[in-house]
Amino acid sequence: MPAVATQLLSISEWEDVDLHKVADLISKDVSLTSKILRVVNSAFYGFPREISTLSQALVILGLRATRSITLSFSILSTSPRKKTSQFDYPGFWTRSLNTATAARELALVAGLQTEEEFFLAGLLQDVGVVVLALSVPQVYARILSKTKDHLAPSVELEREHLGTDHVEVAKLLFDKWNLPAALCIPVLYHHAPDRAQGADEQTLRSIRVQYLAGRLGEWLYTLDGNTQSLDELKKVAAEYFDISDKELEAILYRVDRRMEETAELFEITSSRPDTYANLLQKANLELGDIVSEQERLVRELATAKEEAQKLSEQLRIANNKLLDEARKDSLTDLANRRLFEGYLRKELERCVRYSHPISLLFMDIDNFKAVNDCYGHLEGDAVLRQLANIVQHEVRASDMVARYGGEEFLAALVETNAADAMLVAERIRRSVENAPIYLNSARPPARLTVSIGVAVWEPNRKPVSAETLIEESDRAMYQAKRTGKNSIAIYEPEKHK
Repeated sequence: MPAVATQLLSISEWEDVDLHKVADLISKDVSLTSKILRVVNSAFYGFPREISTLSQALVILGLRATRSITLSFSILSTSPRKKTSQFDYPGFWTRSLNTATAARELALVAGLQTEEEFFLAGLLQDVGVVVLALSVPQVYARILSKTKDHLAPSVELEREHLGTDHVEVAKLLFDKWNLPAALCIPVLYHHAPDRAQGADEQTLRSIRVQYLAGRLGEWLYTLDGNTQSLDELKKVAAEYFDISDKELEAILYRVDRRMEETAELFEITSSRPDTYANLLQKANLELGDIVSEQERLVRELATAKEEAQKLSEQLRIANNKLLDEARKDSLTDLANRRLFEGYLRKELERCVRYSHPISLLFMDIDNFKAVNDCYGHLEGDAVLRQLANIVQHEVRASDMVARYGGEEFLAALVETNAADAMLVAERIRRSVENAPIYLNSARPPARLTVSIGVAVWEPNRKPVSAETLIEESDRAMYQAKRTGKNSIAIYEPEKHK
């Protein structure tokens, strides 16, 4: 594996990793960065506007999808790409790409998320074949001479001649690469999904996707569109995913279209022996229903294209919504704690680098427990939402306000020195004090006050961490509380040395 791929796989807490960390890691490989941007701007995704930076691509694709795409490019870049007398590597990777594309389309239809991981698993289905072809080329050439499938022979034939098979070899390779179990298990059981005893429903569905994708590749490469085999594939699709015959044919047409795009993106030049469109047409000719089937296929293609476009838009909206929910406080619609802390670290580093000031306000509602005790938590929620609106209105668009927890709020004021920060804090304090807080019930409006702590980093100070600045503003807020509440206090570093 290239260094970038190895480092990506070493990230254990993938769901919580910072986007910028991943972007910085991938950007070290200029070629890989270029390929990812080419993928995200391709017809494969069909986003309405051009994605010009790796960070944008990461946000739109998602971290897991980006990891899968990166690993896909890495695997292809490290594998033999030239045809030899013993083994057809270009043909093998074209077939693997066909399986990967079919797995992705099946995952979308089956309603499974992280379709890019299904693509990667499809690409890796028979990667053990490459290892064996490289390790024991002469023996493997004899194995291939005894089977019709010259790109992925049966595991039984491999065991007969080698005492092992490409699935066992793939497991060793996956362990060495430290691939996640969710990716490995579907690959290791894709030949025999019924052996996955005790697997949970999600894992079993993933295994079945890879099984059916592999069978579709076998139908294209070795069974020459055999009508009986197509009927078996339709039965499997219906049994596993409730996919009708028409839906399966529409999936196969989409695989044909996707293969043209995918082969170009991954720079695969070897062609497939045929297309699913041609195989389906042959099957229809055998059934003697040429004209009606052609008309139906045209309609299906149009419907499939429309469905794919709708699904792509739905996925884009869903991804944006999930990303927004993960970064926002659901009650106030402000930034949540995680997003704010990441923002503060970045802005503090920037201010230290360029010697610009930055200020932090720590706000706590005075006597908020009495509001909950008197009116109830629903009314308390209404109070928090209104206070959030007041604070947001009093700061600039370039500043960030967050709900830090309970009745505590933070505001990061970029390019703001101590004097200006005190003015902003006083403006917020007065606005809260003077604003009527409307309750959900018919009660008269309530009145609130806040205590505000101010912490400032200015160029004359030594660099501090974001956590230290938050702690300083918290201390200042408690100082404001001690002076009688409804007041402001600023943290003075020289008094706390």
